[in-house]
Amino acid sequence: MLLFKTSRYINRKNILKERFKKDIYHFIELERKKYKLEYQLSHQLNEKLNSLTQSVPIDHNLDEWLYKIAVNLEEECFRIYITDKNGYQMTSNGMRVNKDWMLLPALKGSNWSWRPFFIENLIRMDEENKGILSDVYSDIETSESVRTFSFPIDYQLYLFIDIR
Repeated sequence: MLLFKTSRYINRKNILKERFKKDIYHFIELERKKYKLEYQLSHQLNEKLNSLTQSVPIDHNLDEWLYKIAVNLEEECFRIYITDKNGYQMTSNGMRVNKDWMLLPALKGSNWSWRPFFIENLIRMDEENKGILSDVYSDIETSESVRTFSFPIDYQLYLFIDIR
């Protein structure tokens, strides 16, 4: 009788062990796919923004320059803006409303350096000379799940695009 109970216990333990092994494998595969897609998106955005920022010369009117960039990112983002190296927003918010871009000046001059990892990301962008894709977060204005792609324009200006 004791042998039978022990045998059932070992058999059940092995079944649970195998199920756990499959669950871990499934989890690892999902994480790999997620990170691979994030890497691909980040790479594509870096390529596109490198090309755009080289083909659209930056001028003194940053709002006009931002608009020229925004119209080329209709598939990628719904909001776009530029900050300086201290986190001050230097442009209006470019917002895509339906299929049109609007420049909304209300947040121009706001400071975003208080956001977690903001300063760290600026340093990383400068050191790596490429953009960074944030983790998913809940947008304050829309409560939607979004990501922000941050991209160094030059040594003092950074482009931020919000992606749904």
